[in-house]
Amino acid sequence: MKIFIDAGHGGNDPGAVGNGMRESDINLEVSLHLNSILTGAGITTKMSRTTDIQPNMRPQTANIWGADLLVSIHTNAGGGTGTETVIPTASPRNPRRNLQECRRLAELISNSIGARFGMRVRRVNGVMLETETPRRSIGVLRESEMIAVLPEIAFIDSPLLNPDVGVLRNKRLVAAQAIADGIFEFIGVNALAPVHQAAIPSFPISEENLQAMVTLGVMQSPGHWRTVNSIRWLDELLASAAQPNRLDARINNGITDIETALKVLKMAGIMNNPGYWSRQVETSGVRFLEQLIIAIANRSLDPMHRIVWAEARSEDRIGQILAANVVLNRHNSPRFADGIYNVIHQPGQFCPVANGSYAKATPTAMQLQAVQEALGGVDYSLGATFFRTIAGAEGSWHQTALVQVLEHGNHRFYV
Repeated sequence: MKIFIDAGHGGNDPGAVGNGMRESDINLEVSLHLNSILTGAGITTKMSRTTDIQPNMRPQTANIWGADLLVSIHTNAGGGTGTETVIPTASPRNPRRNLQECRRLAELISNSIGARFGMRVRRVNGVMLETETPRRSIGVLRESEMIAVLPEIAFIDSPLLNPDVGVLRNKRLVAAQAIADGIFEFIGVNALAPVHQAAIPSFPISEENLQAMVTLGVMQSPGHWRTVNSIRWLDELLASAAQPNRLDARINNGITDIETALKVLKMAGIMNNPGYWSRQVETSGVRFLEQLIIAIANRSLDPMHRIVWAEARSEDRIGQILAANVVLNRHNSPRFADGIYNVIHQPGQFCPVANGSYAKATPTAMQLQAVQEALGGVDYSLGATFFRTIAGAEGSWHQTALVQVLEHGNHRFYV
């Protein structure tokens, strides 16, 4: 028996969002648990992803691998409550697929989840046809050739009085076990046998990332963090922070609270999901986690300090704040990259990055203050997302293709 486990969404596609959670995170954690349970029962498995990425060709990979079953883990949305499992409908691409067996597996999974949590089982025995979904066709079901189901575990945006939110937030291992129990019954494995109990996942921090954090002044006691292996994305967070030009050990931005730290790390492009980290600080029980996140945030605005120095160091306070405003406006615009670092390093956008002055920048207290004020909401930009020096502006692409909104010091600003 070969089972392909697809953790829905991932990477730049978070899926549904609600109650401080992202669907892609839930799907991945449940899938990892499900994989441990199934392999513990001697079943051969393959996963579409094991980290926060967005893989392509999910159903095609399952087809080439020769999977007997495909289970695509998802989380529902729309303000409802309860569990259901989506199944494919007839398609000329896979006329030999046994749709009755798809339905039987879906019924077993939905009823297993419903019984485990006392949740509502939606529709008839928890089965929903892909043609009944808003999209009417779901690629991972339509393009796969084997028996395939897509469990929608619960509603991520359900009102807090319903059990859905508690299941998705605190009982992901149990949800994986409920799905596994439905699969075991489908394939005739004794669901009470101890061999399918899941091992507790371990997520250690790499020594390379520990040493980088010490060098950057973020960690004082790496020995403590060598014993921490319970937080799924901690090593990835440190790896992101350790990339060149992300942190500067010389600078402390004066951040003292976790809310500001999370906001800054999201803007800096180091952290994708502040809600996840806020929950980890509150519930994980890992000592010094809050202090670690604040320490990273305090050193994480180096790219912003550098670009303000490189572009506007000869300007007055307002001129330097304006340079920071433009970077933040781009970060908040769908037309540009997401994250301060990615905005600044987007090819062909900022001359100092190309000519090397950005890399050689030596920010002073004036640039630090300008960035701090801009992050705090001081904005003189009128929404500008471009600027250039006044010298040579006439007849330039900026002047002919954009709309000038203001002029200050040696620069004109455009949208």
